[in-house]
Amino acid sequence: MNSREARMKCGSQVNKCIRRAPSTFESFGLVRATASVSRSDRNPQVNAPKKQRASAASPASLDSGRIAVRPQTTYSQFGFIFPLYLDYTSPTPVVKCADGKDRYCQDGPSTKIPCNQECLGGCDSNPNNCRACMSARDGNKCVSQCPPKEIVSRVDSRLQPNPNFKYTFHDICVKDCPAPFLKSNIHCVIECNLKSQIPVNGNCQQCPPSGCPEHCTEEQIFDVKPYVVDDQALDRLKNCIYYTGSIYISKESFELSKSWKPITDISKLWNLRSLKGMVGNIYMDLRGAPPELKNLTFLDNLENLVWESGETHTPMITILNGEHIELLGFRSLKDIKPPVYLINMTKLCYTSALLRAIPVRMTNVPTEKECAQRDAVCHSECLPEAGCWGPTADMCAHCCNQKAGEFCVSECTDRPGYYEVRRSQSVPLIKHPTGSGTCPTLPTETHLISGLTMDVTNGGRLPPRECSRCHEECQHTCYGPGPHECQGGCKHYQHNDTCVTVCPSTTYVEPGTNRCLPCHSTCLHSIISTEVRLCSGPGDHFGLGGCTACLTVLQKNDARQFQCLLRDCPLKHYIESHVPIDFIRKEQLDVSQETEKLAESKLSAAFMLRVCKPCHPYCEVCSANGTHSSICHNCLHWWFKSECVLQCPPGETYTPKETTTTLSPTPQNAVACRL
Repeated sequence: MNSREARMKCGSQVNKCIRRAPSTFESFGLVRATASVSRSDRNPQVNAPKKQRASAASPASLDSGRIAVRPQTTYSQFGFIFPLYLDYTSPTPVVKCADGKDRYCQDGPSTKIPCNQECLGGCDSNPNNCRACMSARDGNKCVSQCPPKEIVSRVDSRLQPNPNFKYTFHDICVKDCPAPFLKSNIHCVIECNLKSQIPVNGNCQQCPPSGCPEHCTEEQIFDVKPYVVDDQALDRLKNCIYYTGSIYISKESFELSKSWKPITDISKLWNLRSLKGMVGNIYMDLRGAPPELKNLTFLDNLENLVWESGETHTPMITILNGEHIELLGFRSLKDIKPPVYLINMTKLCYTSALLRAIPVRMTNVPTEKECAQRDAVCHSECLPEAGCWGPTADMCAHCCNQKAGEFCVSECTDRPGYYEVRRSQSVPLIKHPTGSGTCPTLPTETHLISGLTMDVTNGGRLPPRECSRCHEECQHTCYGPGPHECQGGCKHYQHNDTCVTVCPSTTYVEPGTNRCLPCHSTCLHSIISTEVRLCSGPGDHFGLGGCTACLTVLQKNDARQFQCLLRDCPLKHYIESHVPIDFIRKEQLDVSQETEKLAESKLSAAFMLRVCKPCHPYCEVCSANGTHSSICHNCLHWWFKSECVLQCPPGETYTPKETTTTLSPTPQNAVACRL
């Protein structure tokens, strides 16, 4: 029900003592007093005779002739006390103007000065001093709507930001939405529209293109009432990031019944660990829980826990009969409203973070002094005045010194992967030696803290210095944010002085050191694809330990290895062309996986591997291996019957005195053996 509907419902009679539950803005102390009176068109009794109207009024209003909203009880919020019902009294009765039945006049019908049309129930002293507002209240004025986000410029008639913009918080205009409410366009809301929005730093922002985090409701999770968390519900809650409904764990959660499937594996409770925001309450009666359940850290990512209306008298958290529970572990919880009940938790410690934030009603729960005797105390890096949720440095409610990720630390380098940001010499870093009893995040003098209220103490806290994250490729720590500033090695590979995820394609990985070393220069001239590593080792040969691909290779003396060439084949060699994969299989070469993958790809099919093979020893220029003149185009020694020979056959020929050297690589110009 919105505020206008509430006024319509409550304002059925004029001059009646009106009692209504306050809107949330009243609970936060944002408004001094508001009266709810309907207009005559909503209330048929407005124009009724005086006696008839009086008979419908309460005795209090008959005696005083005044509107009254009287206080009934109080509400505690983080140590502040607010009235649940506010008191407003007017010196004159609420009646319409004498000459107009549709409007109220200032101070009743004795004057003819009409109240502001946004006034509800009349006005006092001046037309704008309304007893209540019809639509919204902006400061001390009643307005039809809160100042908008944008206004039209009088200079160029374009939209521009409105410096006086205010959010609509129920029917109050506010500069900022109070926690736990979120900013959604121009409104303060208790929950974003989680189908299209996501809460980010108190604002409802549009979900990223990848989609919205999953939002679940109790109607989606549970099949039967009452909505008890059982094994099946935990399966459905596993991917829920935001949840509207209650978490109700009871004895029935662990017992076999017709309605519920029991939780037999307590690790399934950690399906709730995805929850970040919740509109509802938490109730856990752990009588049936197994003794292995010693903490409730399955809710350690829950940040916000609120009610639909933003206020409640029902406990937000009730946990009872957890005889084996040693800690709660709700370390991410920031927004929570009282009351909280902890009952019959005989081993429970580390409640200081909760106790220092809101009132907690505890029965049969160890005190902090009793926990200290068990050595169940906060980590030394926790700010004592803020408390903790558990014994480790990532369970602090506030850090004493610095913060590295989720952990409180004395030095940033105490936590792998973090470094201390260099700061100006004019701002010295004050460090707290562990155990000294003072924390730079709470600079108040120690002897004064005991005399201060918790709210003043909390208000005096300073945020811990945030340690900066090393580059993700650093293995241990670093002295700066770059991948070239790592100390203690690289997570993956090192190229020169820089840590990298993968080595560049022009390098290979040195076994044992994970250093990226350059390929042989010959491999760089055989680039077929930039997506393929050019070599698997320092060699200049084609195959494992050498180049991934070559355009031209030379068969070495060892026939099992082929050297990559930058240019064409040398003298006394001829070229054979091969399909790369066929050549690899024919020669049974050892090659890297990248070479094999490339050779089998369509990309490699467009290239033929040129293999330089030696000519016959008698042949200087050839097109194949042999001595016949059809393939040997220049003999090193003698021609005999179209063949290259080492010497002329002595029985059939004689050798002329001419030298065997020829200027033209043709058999016709070579010196032949004479018959």
